[in-house]
Amino acid sequence: MNITNYTLTTPTQIAWAYLRRNHNYQKDVRHYMAKKPAKVGNNTFPCFQQSKSDLQARKWGLLTFADPRQDASPFWHPDMRDTTMSAETTDTGNQPFTQMLRDTDIVVQGLCLLDERQCLKITSNTSEVQLMFPPGTTLNEHSNVSLNLPFDLDLPSQIEKAKALWGIAHGKAKKMSTIAPKAL
Repeated sequence: MNITNYTLTTPTQIAWAYLRRNHNYQKDVRHYMAKKPAKVGNNTFPCFQQSKSDLQARKWGLLTFADPRQDASPFWHPDMRDTTMSAETTDTGNQPFTQMLRDTDIVVQGLCLLDERQCLKITSNTSEVQLMFPPGTTLNEHSNVSLNLPFDLDLPSQIEKAKALWGIAHGKAKKMSTIAPKAL
């Protein structure tokens, strides 16, 4: 996808458009990202393994280095990204989560972190949300997902993120103009 023909619609797309052109980031990618991330598991979506060298990506606000030649937004570190939500799998629910996301305009990717947490990135044309699962979580085509919404001053922001995720899952995604990556 050529950036001149690509409409930047989410804050994370805009942040990635700038970061991937940063010469120091490109230098770090060449130094720390010797090979493509390893695919792991037998999931219904691509899932990659974070490497020890990926820990250096934290200084760029990322969980793992991403190839700057790719248009797809990287996995942002939860401390740098207002659109990361805490989640867990559950036995309750009438429709498995991954079945809700089966849409041609939705991209789902997973990242298994070294601390055994899992990050799931769900992207549509106009929205992007990351879900962070605790260690030991198994995601498959039968998993139901529960969001953890802490009752604190961040609750209104968390509700907006949950609404964005609901919009993606039901094909009614709207621009998330109020949710932007935190400054590095």
